[in-house]
Amino acid sequence: MQKIKLIALLVLAPISLRAGILDDVPDISPQVVTYKTVGAQELKLAIYSPSEKAASRPAILFVHGGGWGAGNPGQFAAHGRYFAARGYVAMSVQYRLTSQPDVTVFQCIADVKSCVRWIRQQAGDLGIDPQRIAVAGDSAGGHLAACTGLIEGLEEPGEDTTVSSRANLLVLYNPVIDTTLPDGWDLARLSGKPGQAVASRAKEFSPVDHVVAGAPPTLVIHGTADTVTPIEWSERFVAAMKAAGNEVEFLKLDGAKHAFVLPGWSAENFVRQAVEKTREFLENHRDSRGRINR
Repeated sequence: MQKIKLIALLVLAPISLRAGILDDVPDISPQVVTYKTVGAQELKLAIYSPSEKAASRPAILFVHGGGWGAGNPGQFAAHGRYFAARGYVAMSVQYRLTSQPDVTVFQCIADVKSCVRWIRQQAGDLGIDPQRIAVAGDSAGGHLAACTGLIEGLEEPGEDTTVSSRANLLVLYNPVIDTTLPDGWDLARLSGKPGQAVASRAKEFSPVDHVVAGAPPTLVIHGTADTVTPIEWSERFVAAMKAAGNEVEFLKLDGAKHAFVLPGWSAENFVRQAVEKTREFLENHRDSRGRINR
């Protein structure tokens, strides 16, 4: 219990270092709400809103990485302020971690899907267009983001599934996009006991294995020097998206390593390229409403 409470206290703390493009933004304080309660744990959502109210803004939800077992929403605090200053309702989500007892990647997926559903249910109060919700994620967060757009099911039991948990747009930074062997993420080895518990079911939550026509428009950004999630995974995913007739953009960052989008983890030029490309992608789809049902 104390461990869960400590996680809740620390989960919204931003990382201490920021890079150039994310420095010169208004100091927007997020509204922190509970979007879901599981047992004694309240899962939080940090909401960065533009200063001027509007009835139907586009939204972007950021999902942090950390191998499903670490990381926190504060990693995307600067990104939230950046996009809020440019007219988006930007959010960063807390989800259960596999470092907690009895949590596997299935619970991580269910939490992020619950968050998308909660945002859509609360769209009127948040000033959001419920059909213009982008979900963006880094590494394991990229995997969870992709699951909201590509994989049906894996929902939290008991929720109102008549309200879709599907993203309208996807932005994937160095994502874990293949969770199956021999070419994908070794869950059993790299994710410890929670990975071992679900490794035999890995194809159920492997985004590259769920690509079909009608997927949300997707932006993939990957560093060529990434040794954690090899760029070949994203290349295979992009090829599958194109073969299915889906809209997909692919930016390769020459020389970038893993977690290039996070200030303090990467050179400023890589952070800048990733953020600017994300903004361009969102702006190109700002007035389009993505399909939420296949």
